[in-house]
Amino acid sequence: MGRPRVKTHNVIMANHGQWFAAWEVDSPYIDVFGNSSSYARVKAAYQKGETDPESTAVACINTTGDKTGDNDTQRRAYVKAELKAWADEQGETYRENGYF
Repeated sequence: MGRPRVKTHNVIMANHGQWFAAWEVDSPYIDVFGNSSSYARVKAAYQKGETDPESTAVACINTTGDKTGDNDTQRRAYVKAELKAWADEQGETYRENGYF
């Protein structure tokens, strides 16, 4: 009979400095986490279409209307660029306020 199959969601992850991002492809937001959260647990939860109860996103980046790419290589570059832009603009403020 075998194990039941679990749907795997396509999740793109990226790191930048003290932050990482998780984006379920085609969802309207990229979630941003401080590196104090568990990258592996967040990725595993997102792939199951869930969230990690011990890791809370500190910010969301809106993807509505953006060209996100046609394949995972382009999507990874998109998420990394969005995370870098967010970190450069707002990351220090979030860090100073203890969100990581």
